[in-house]
Amino acid sequence: VELYSLDPTVTYQHGFVFLRQLAVHLRTAIQTKKAENIQGVYNWQFIHALSLWTNIIGLLHNNKEKLIQQLVHPLTELIVGTIRLIPTARYYPLRFHCIRLLIKLTELTTVFVPVLPFLLEMFDITDFNKRHKTASLKAQYINFDTSLKLTKLQMDDRAYKDGLMDQFYELVMLYLVHYAHHVTFPELVYPLILKCKKFIKICKVQNFVKVIRGLLEKVQENVKLIEERRQKTGLNVKDAKQMNAWLEQSQQKSTSSPLVMHFGRYKSMRQREVLEDIAQKEKISQSGRSSLPDLIRPDRQVAGKQNFKSMMEKDLSDNEEEQEELFQIKTKRKHDEIEENQEEEEQDDEEEDEMEQEEEDDTDEDDEDDDEDVLPSPPKKKRHAKMSNGKSSTSNADEFLSIVKKKFDRRKDRVKDLSVDDF
Repeated sequence: VELYSLDPTVTYQHGFVFLRQLAVHLRTAIQTKKAENIQGVYNWQFIHALSLWTNIIGLLHNNKEKLIQQLVHPLTELIVGTIRLIPTARYYPLRFHCIRLLIKLTELTTVFVPVLPFLLEMFDITDFNKRHKTASLKAQYINFDTSLKLTKLQMDDRAYKDGLMDQFYELVMLYLVHYAHHVTFPELVYPLILKCKKFIKICKVQNFVKVIRGLLEKVQENVKLIEERRQKTGLNVKDAKQMNAWLEQSQQKSTSSPLVMHFGRYKSMRQREVLEDIAQKEKISQSGRSSLPDLIRPDRQVAGKQNFKSMMEKDLSDNEEEQEELFQIKTKRKHDEIEENQEEEEQDDEEEDEMEQEEEDDTDEDDEDDDEDVLPSPPKKKRHAKMSNGKSSTSNADEFLSIVKKKFDRRKDRVKDLSVDDF
């Protein structure tokens, strides 16, 4: 802005080219209605470009640069066309950004721009009597200053309508304070008074009605003050000098008007709330999560959770004991099997030795029958080892069955002791 203020002629040339390029993007989006073209307008780059040229034109307009004054109308048409491109509730944040630019343009220049119709459309688009669907923590606060459109989750939340009402109240006050001393103030706010009265009759939410009623009272007080001043002085609308003198005198007294005084209190209170919110966030970030408040739960719920926790711990301990017992039985059975295999191998070795000795005896006695190989039949295995091994295997099986039975009985008793509250 400071660089462009050095040479108004170059600023006019650049401003004409850039505003024309922005107008081409807007015209393409209006004609085609394609998502790509609309996205080329509804983005931060486009909004920041409008904001830049609003500040430049507003700064150079006070210097009475005639070339720069010619750019006020195209810039106003660009901002109004951006609002009218998609006039839906989802793009309320973008609408509020454009309205702030129009209000700033009226403050920096002497050009009158009708802003109230764009704010009053909010009552026609949004139904404030409709109940919200959710009150989630994610969408508890909607920051309209850092967004251009709203999500479906935010539009279904209770904070959505509260934020709309706050933005409406703030923007109306910001716009009317600039004309609070003007002779045409009663005629300017007449549509606003009618719309607010209708809203108070229709709306059933007392919080919203309270906000609109407070705004309506301050506006009506200011209207009465301007009407009394007009009646006392006996203004002649055709006399330009008399009108200018009255406006200068009224502007000097504007600080004592009820609307300006109320806006000053509202602004200081709003700044205090913002500072407290920032301080609270910094405090939470510095202290960390350990200082956050604990969640208070009912005693019955806590007792039920503790009982369930103790049951789970008991069940886990029982399972560990059973697993240890089963492991001991398995190791014992494995040890018994190893001993059995060793005994069987020893018996086989002994039988083989006996068979070799018998063959040698036969060969000594019957030397004549060398051609015929007569294999002796193997002797029968001794059964006393197998009998002992069978007894050990049956004892191990009985121990395993007894442990399984204990486990089943224990779980059966536990199921009987459970109730609905434990779950």
